[in-house]
Order: sequence, then structure tokens, then C-alpha cells
Amino acid sequence: MSDPVFAQMMTSALVMVPVAAGSVPNGAMFMDKDQGNALVSKSASGQPSRMSYTVKLWQNKSGVTIPKGKPVAKMSNGSVIRGDSDEPTAETILAVALEDVADQAIGSFSLIGPNVEGAIADLGFVPGQPVYFDASGGYTNDASTLNPATNAIIRVGYADCAEGEASAVATDLIMFAEVISRP
Repeated sequence: MSDPVFAQMMTSALVMVPVAAGSVPNGAMFMDKDQGNALVSKSASGQPSRMSYTVKLWQNKSGVTIPKGKPVAKMSNGSVIRGDSDEPTAETILAVALEDVADQAIGSFSLIGPNVEGAIADLGFVPGQPVYFDASGGYTNDASTLNPATNAIIRVGYADCAEGEASAVATDLIMFAEVISRP
């Protein structure tokens, strides 16, 4: 077998046509029509597997269409609004719209980190709140309960509601870890 040849390509768009896994060679990346048009890679041995990225369905209740490619913030009622660095309630960006999402519609958003379903269920958090490790190894939404003299303050991500319709009850954790301070 010869050494692989690597190439660099610059393009403004890559259009993929959905195909069946059996029609592409091993080592290929393709859109698999048998897996709901998911982006798939095919191993050297011929085993197809979905490529990893985190997309979540959220409801837009902002009153306006959120354009494709624009950053969004999560509101405490579970809906999303366009991100805005001048507005405190809209400055924590959690995703980017993957399509134009009309007001009241549910659309696809690419998250800033992996989504862990049910990680914070029953803790009383609301969507968009920062989530921190607490002193006992669990989670808290109040960093002021941590003593910075004895505890590292680590934000592990942000609270989110379950996928689909907007809800003010957070059950999921969008992972985006950041060390705020160390003792």
C-alpha cells in the first residue's frame, strides 16, 4: 500500500448528495441516506459510523426570525434569542443557528459543547444558567456557595431544557468547562 496523499482544499461550499454506504469506498466521508442523511465516515474496514457533533432542536420565541449562522443565547423560559453583547440576558452564547428559524418554530442549532441529557434533572435549574461543580462533587447554579479559599470554582457548562419545545425546567447540561478561580 502506498503512503496517503494529503491535499488542502479551499472552497466556499461543499455540497453532498445523500448516498448509500455500500456505494462509497472505505475511508470516505459521506452523507448516508440510510441514516437520515447523517454525516458519516466509513472506516478502513468498511464500517460506517456517524460523525460526532452536537445539534439540538430548540424553539424560537423571540418574536423575530433567527437567521442561519447567527449566535443564540438561551433564555430562562427555555426559548432562544439572537446573541447580543450589549444585552446581559443575551450575551451568553450557547449555539449557532443551522437554518433560518422563524418565530415560534423549532429549529436546529449547533451547540458550543456536548449535550448531556438528564445530567441536572430535578435540581431546580433554569435554562441558560451557568452550572458549577459543587464542593461535594455535584452541581450548583450558585458560585457564591463555594469558598474560593478552599474550593476551585469551575463552571462545567450551562443548564438547558430537554430538546424540542421551550421549557423553563432545565434537565440537560451543555458542557463548556472553564476554571474561574483556584484556591
